[in-house]
Order: sequence, then structure tokens, then C-alpha cells
Amino acid sequence: MKPRHFVLFAATVLATGAHAADNLAPSNLPAETPPAFSGQPADAPIADPWERYNRGMYSFNGKVDKYIARPIGVTYDTVVPNVVQHRVTSFFANLREPRTMVNQLLQGRPGGATRTFGRFVVNTTAGIGGMFDPASKLALTRSNEDFGQTLAVWGWRDSRYFVAPLQGPSTLRDFSAGFGDKPLNPPGHIDDSGVSAAAAVVQLGSMRAGALGLDNMRELAVDEYAMVRDMWAQRRKAQIAQQ
Repeated sequence: MKPRHFVLFAATVLATGAHAADNLAPSNLPAETPPAFSGQPADAPIADPWERYNRGMYSFNGKVDKYIARPIGVTYDTVVPNVVQHRVTSFFANLREPRTMVNQLLQGRPGGATRTFGRFVVNTTAGIGGMFDPASKLALTRSNEDFGQTLAVWGWRDSRYFVAPLQGPSTLRDFSAGFGDKPLNPPGHIDDSGVSAAAAVVQLGSMRAGALGLDNMRELAVDEYAMVRDMWAQRRKAQIAQQ
């Protein structure tokens, strides 16, 4: 594989492989700080019987982040004005609405699915492709559902922690569920390879730029791997508990 193709491949995987509710930054970090994180593990520690493998993959992902994802994120954050960054973030968030709607239906939540469909229609039209969010002013609040959450609703509540190659924190359940969500990822259906690669790089830049603020926390951690694992697990459990 040529270097240029590898970079585009990595960018595509990192930008579109956030199958765990898009709560992954394209490195080893959650995309957002989990709610009320106290620095302590969640009440029920996540099962991590594959810790030796997971630590090795975490280290590998960290190198990919250092040499590919983070430089793209830093460049994006430096070059792209904040107002444009907000529009890009809103655009990609709007593309996730169909995935959320389908999973709400699978979870037996037709009311939520109807609201999400309304959001998607309003923001895609009046919001100019989702770059703006007029739907929120109409009380059509955003949800974020994926097939991993759906499997949890169906009964697969506990699952082994698993650091996915080029993707980061996950569980066996959520990693498997990513294949179910993949058909609902619009950028993945772009036929033009150049446009698809450009969209992946922009999405990667947006996601990684949003996680730059967590880099210092990661560097200061006594055990970076354990901190990220526990932060991710706590946030993931909070997402599932919202059902």
C-alpha cells in the first residue's frame, strides 16, 4: 500500500469507525469528557480480561494518532475558523440522524424516532444540509443512538473491553455492532474515491480537533490506559442508561 493510500485509509477508518455511538475521538480518547467523571472507575469495573492485548493495541493506536490523526486535528484547528468548525461539526452530526432514527425504532421508541426524523428533515432543509440547527429551536432535541446501545437494550448489557485497531476504546458488543451501523454511514456510500477521502479527512480533523483539550489530561495520567478505559466505560454506561 502506498503511503498516500495508507494515510487516506487510516483517515477513513478513524473518521467513520466510531461505531460506539460516535463517542470515540480518532485516537485513544473519548470524544467528550464523560459526565461527572471523578477520576475513579465506574461503580461496576469494566471486564478487561484481554488487558495485555488491549494495552499493546492502545500503544499502536497512540502512534497512529501521534503521526496521523493529531497533526491533522491540529492543522484543522489552526487553519479552519471556529465558526466554520461549528458548521462542519453540525453537518456531520446531521448525517448521524438516520442511524439514530433506525436504532430508536429497533429499541421500540417510535416517538424518539419520529422526533429524530423531524430533526433530520428540518436541519437538512432549513438548516442548509445540517450546517445549522433550527430543529432545536422547535424543541426537536438531538439523540445519539447506535446499534451497540440497541444490543444493550436487547439484553447484552455487559461485554468485555476491547481496544479496536485504529478506532480506540470499545467492547466486544460495540465493536461487533459497528458492522450493523456501517450501512447507515452516508460518507461511506460516496462513489468518488477522491471526495470520499476528502470527507474522511475533514471528519477526522473535526473529531480530533474536538479532543485536543483532553491531550494534557492523558499525558498527566499515572496510567493513561486505565484512565481512558475507565472514562470511556463510565460515559458509555451513562449513554446506555439514558434508554
